[in-house]
Amino acid sequence: MSSSFIAPIASLRLLLTACLTLLVVGSSGLQGREIRTIYLPGGCDLIPKAYLVGKETSIEVELPTRNLSSPVSLPKGDLILAALPSPPTEEGEIPRGAPQVKIPESWTRCILIFLGDRGNSVFPVRVMVVNASNEHFPVGSTIIYNLSNTTILGQFGKKQVRLEPGKSKSFSAPIDKFGGYPVAIDCLPRGEQKPRAVCRSFWQHDPESRQILFVIPQEGTVLPRVWGVLDRNMDKDKNDS
Repeated sequence: MSSSFIAPIASLRLLLTACLTLLVVGSSGLQGREIRTIYLPGGCDLIPKAYLVGKETSIEVELPTRNLSSPVSLPKGDLILAALPSPPTEEGEIPRGAPQVKIPESWTRCILIFLGDRGNSVFPVRVMVVNASNEHFPVGSTIIYNLSNTTILGQFGKKQVRLEPGKSKSFSAPIDKFGGYPVAIDCLPRGEQKPRAVCRSFWQHDPESRQILFVIPQEGTVLPRVWGVLDRNMDKDKNDS
């Protein structure tokens, strides 16, 4: 799953590990610029963590599969970061072909979605970047990513959403307070004229959370799977506990 790297000297490795641990553990509840991460294996092996490496930057991030990670702080400026499976070498060399992400300085929050990709020999992932800044992805809203090869037709309360394969769309909540709303999601497989039912449910809306939905293909069927995660305020979670 990873390329061969020259191990740094023991003292440097200990120092780097200590610094990265501080970044991960001490970053929850930060008021400044931050990222959160999640990993969707998609048939690939589980990957517990990754390293985001750029000019004078090396950050360790966790890759949970069911929820978003705790927030991790980012340095200022426009960033181009390579995703690696191991800490950078002592020389700081980044292997050719490593997945890269671009994060503009204007983004105060972002979410990195790691997707399993066996085609990358350096690190078997590709990374999608979500601008989760409040002005772009407001609290209470939803963003949906269609990662399947079928067209999605969604009814969220009174809101209707049509999403072609490989596309994404954001929309405000169907209700403006805490409560439930009906959801109906269909898919329209290629070559078919009649939609097929994927989901019929009643969802709960939290006006203090952002919702991210993924439409993911399933092996052996044209029907995709709809999977979601909440981007909640970490400080609020702590206060409520």
